[in-house]
Amino acid sequence: TGKWNDFAVEGDEGGDFISLWARVHDIEQHEALAFCSTWESDNASSVSHSVDPNPLWWRDHLPDRTWDYWDGNDNMMFQVYRWNTRDGHKKEIRPWCPATGRWEYPSDLKLRPLLNLPLILGDKHTPIVLVGGEKCADAVYQAGWCSTTCAGGESAIDKTDYSPLADRDVILWADNDKAGVSWLSKTMEVLNEVGAASVYVVETPWGVTDGWDAADAPMELRAEILKAAYTSKPVWREALEVYLADITATEPPPREWLIKGAIPRNIAAILVGQGGCGKSIAALDMSIKVATLDEYHEKGKPPETFLGPVDWDARGPAVFITLEDDVNEIHRRAMALDPERLHAKYPVIVLAGAEEMDFDPVLITTTKDRVAVLTTYATVGLPRLMERVKAKEGVYPKLLVIDPTGDFIDGPEDDSSIVKPLMLYFRRMAVKYQCTILLVGHTPKAKPDRNDPLGSISPRGSGAWAANSRAAFGLYRPLPESSRTFLKSIGKEVTPANIARVVFGGRLKENQPGVLHGVRKYLQDANSGLLIDMTSSVREEIPNEARTFDLLVHAIRVGALVDKPFTVAELKTRNDALPPGLQLPGKNKLSVWITELKDQKRIKSCRVSGETHKFIDVPGGPYATGEKLASDMLTGDFPDDAYEQYPFEGGTT
Repeated sequence: TGKWNDFAVEGDEGGDFISLWARVHDIEQHEALAFCSTWESDNASSVSHSVDPNPLWWRDHLPDRTWDYWDGNDNMMFQVYRWNTRDGHKKEIRPWCPATGRWEYPSDLKLRPLLNLPLILGDKHTPIVLVGGEKCADAVYQAGWCSTTCAGGESAIDKTDYSPLADRDVILWADNDKAGVSWLSKTMEVLNEVGAASVYVVETPWGVTDGWDAADAPMELRAEILKAAYTSKPVWREALEVYLADITATEPPPREWLIKGAIPRNIAAILVGQGGCGKSIAALDMSIKVATLDEYHEKGKPPETFLGPVDWDARGPAVFITLEDDVNEIHRRAMALDPERLHAKYPVIVLAGAEEMDFDPVLITTTKDRVAVLTTYATVGLPRLMERVKAKEGVYPKLLVIDPTGDFIDGPEDDSSIVKPLMLYFRRMAVKYQCTILLVGHTPKAKPDRNDPLGSISPRGSGAWAANSRAAFGLYRPLPESSRTFLKSIGKEVTPANIARVVFGGRLKENQPGVLHGVRKYLQDANSGLLIDMTSSVREEIPNEARTFDLLVHAIRVGALVDKPFTVAELKTRNDALPPGLQLPGKNKLSVWITELKDQKRIKSCRVSGETHKFIDVPGGPYATGEKLASDMLTGDFPDDAYEQYPFEGGTT
């Protein structure tokens, strides 16, 4: 039957001749099969030419490398020998048990220890780099990091004791192949079970070969990759939960702005527009003004950008990376924007033009399996740039401009599987380096909707661009009739040249209160192309709109004074309660007006005790301060003499 048994060794038995041959020669079952199949004359021709005719060749050679595995009491448990590829033979890795003098793992060992266990136990605070093999562990150790692996590869994960990694920071570096992906998944599960404090994952550099691992990386790159991984956000961390009560125990910190009321600091924001709208010039102008902010302190007024003034606390270095314009074009634009060359005294770092760069600026690409991966420039190159700026200037950049963002990806802009991880990367970069990142992009070529121009504008490609940003702004060319009306309202001559200078825009998305509302109206500077905000000038030429705002605030104030406070909905239904001359717009536009008045702090919402509706009052009014209660509200019609008691005096209330 082929059954065999060595009765002197308990459990040393098998069921066929192949397993007996493997046992006698201390080789694997598949090796024994390949060895014995060469004897079978009928099958000899079908044996693969890749089968090693001498699978035991390694016994005749000294190993190229040996690793000792120790337990927690400094006892060597076993060794792992490696013979590199030579003379047509593939590499060979074998365990050796000194206690039995055989090529095997100790049979009485329930779980195998990790490699370099004495180093792991010797320093409880150092991060541990876990790799897929002893050779890679050596490479990581040579780069100055504490490294480890499990003996026997992926199949031995469940045979290894990972408990020494409990409460430790662990960095995983997988091989760049399918086996590496499987190893990564299984190892993550084990680390979760033993309770690792946090787990970081090395991002495989872009363009490396299949099977690429830590031992293949040059020493300098090896160290940089590990540093980038450990300074990134962990993919998993123990005890992330925080009680809300702990967060709210103190006063909330004030919101920090890069551009006052428009772009918060340390976020990923998006600026999109049609070609020729001046978005790149506006971004360059913003970079110069953030860097040169100190020059404006003597004047006592911060510099204005197309979105508003730069916040005083936002000053610092700026980095402007563009693949659309070359150095000469940036030179011309910078001199038009800053002819006095204020920027000469401050750090404005420019990487301009793809043809000028001797590196690949792509930040994200896809594998042959359509899996999005960050490139070496994303994981190493751009972080190194941020570190170099800090080393030279003392702080990280306050503003990083990427223009145009679509040119920094190797793939379609409408693929959310690429856009989402890239936007996550930018958001993490913004937090890590305390830097606002402005992503400049294009909009689709379709014309904006006549009735809702801002609502019809979006970044070209996937909706994930705007959805995964923290603020988004859009620019567009208005219809000719709108441009002509605008030019007349600001007293400019209606000519083809002036019509070509008109740009409208506004907020597409924001996650913070107090950001610009409504359509902003710009006129491009004839010399520099810079967007000049003329929105307030338009309102000065159309006094009826300003008067309508003042009358609306007056009506809200009077309603509260006579104990008949308005809700937003009642402003449209209680026409009899409105002052003479006040004509309100439709529901949607009225909502925009109310929001704008709240942002200007001219009115505020207040919930009256005992009522489910939110009423509106002016700051300091009786219902806003809580002086008036639900019991004070009058029933019946609005008093006929209310506006005689409190007449409108004109001007801003």
